[in-house]
This record gives sequence, structure tokens and C-alpha cells, in this order.
Amino acid sequence: MPTCTVPSTFKIESLEQYKDNYNLLERHLKSMCSEKNQFSAMCAFNEAINNAVVHGEFPIIVELELLSTDDLLIKIKDSGNGFPVHEKLDLIHKKGSRQLLEETLFEENGRGIYIMFEVVNEVFFNDIGNEITLIISN
Repeated sequence: MPTCTVPSTFKIESLEQYKDNYNLLERHLKSMCSEKNQFSAMCAFNEAINNAVVHGEFPIIVELELLSTDDLLIKIKDSGNGFPVHEKLDLIHKKGSRQLLEETLFEENGRGIYIMFEVVNEVFFNDIGNEITLIISN
């Protein structure tokens, strides 16, 4: 059962700060979700935060919140220009994330969004693609 119910916001200013504080973020995230969902939560979180670090710009804002429904909300926003999110979402709606994962099985990049769609309950992006919200049912 989750032990933390207070919304938490983390501001990451640099790659060094991210590396120095990753374990803190991981512990905090795990404390907010049920044991059965920790793997899915960490998998989705890692994909989302790595996308922000690699493709976005600092600062990166991470928000973790346990909603009144006991669902876990993970929101990550970077300061970059985003990416053509609507093209990616159209492709996911057309083919499905599982099919796209199979098609990109041996590719090194481009699968993170498909993975997130598979391991969490809901995925939302803002219009420009520099903010992602993940919902995981506890």
C-alpha cells in the first residue's frame, strides 16, 4: 500500500543534478505505488524521464501525485520545443502500441512511447510534446 500521499514536485536543472538525485526520485516514486505496480511505474518513469533528458532541455519538472482514486500520476515536463506528438499518437491509434513494439523490436530508439502505452493505464501529452502525464492504477 502506498505510504506517501502528498503531491511532490522536483525541478531538475542539469544532467549532473539528475544523476545525483535519481535514487531519491526512484525511492519516492516507489513509496507512492503498490508493490504490484512498482515495475510498471519505474519502467514508464524511466522511459519518460530519459526522453526528457536526452531529447528535451533543462530544467525538467517532475510531478508525482497519488490521486484521490489511489491512481498514481506522473507528470514530466522539459523546457524544450517538444516533438511532433500528434504524428506518433496517430500511428499508435492506427496500429496499436503492441504492434509497433513488435515492428521496432531491434531498434535502439523510438520505442519508449510504445512501452509506456503498454505498461500504464493512461498516457497524455500536451500539444507541443514536451510534457507527458502517466496514470497508473494502484
